[in-house]
Amino acid sequence: MKKANLSEQVYEHIKNMILNLELKPGDHVPEESVAELLGCSRTPIREALRRLESEGLIFLYPKRFAAVAHYDDDAIRNIGELRLAQDILAGQLALYYGSMSDFEELQELVKKCEEGARTGNMYERIKLDIEFHLKIAEISRNKTLIKKQRELYLVIYLIQISKYTDVEHSMQQIQHHQEILEALVKHDAKTLKKLICAHLKEFFNISDTLIKEFL
Repeated sequence: MKKANLSEQVYEHIKNMILNLELKPGDHVPEESVAELLGCSRTPIREALRRLESEGLIFLYPKRFAAVAHYDDDAIRNIGELRLAQDILAGQLALYYGSMSDFEELQELVKKCEEGARTGNMYERIKLDIEFHLKIAEISRNKTLIKKQRELYLVIYLIQISKYTDVEHSMQQIQHHQEILEALVKHDAKTLKKLICAHLKEFFNISDTLIKEFL
């Protein structure tokens, strides 16, 4: 197998372990066992770890170990503030560029999110929630923003699967999606911003003062 392909295989293997919580935040990445399992040297492991570090999924401690990223409350709030800004921008651009066929696809995702939340499968609920928000980014037609949103939401997925276990509250959050969609269809930018702020405020502990600045 070519070196590049082996590095990709190692990357996908470790990433899946992280995103399925086989490795939890703070856990050391078992480099030796991964190398033995995949039959590779340390070189593709290091390449994969550098890539995972650049994506915010692990922290590298040179000459010591690699650990799954653990974000404290301040870091989570900072990530939430960035997400708030990017989600609002994505929504505003989607208002401008979005078509009815785009919004119909969003409606299908709304239904899937609600169904996923009812099952109590938190992994599926979070996955579908992210698909909904990334779809809004895609509707924005802004390639740079789409790339930034995909990068950010990878870290957000890790944070959510680590912290989000309240199924009842999960259903309440999912219900915001229908309201966000309706604001998009109506081209109601003011309501859209309010809904996005309400959707993110509690989980990311974003201050009321900052929320007012965005409104």
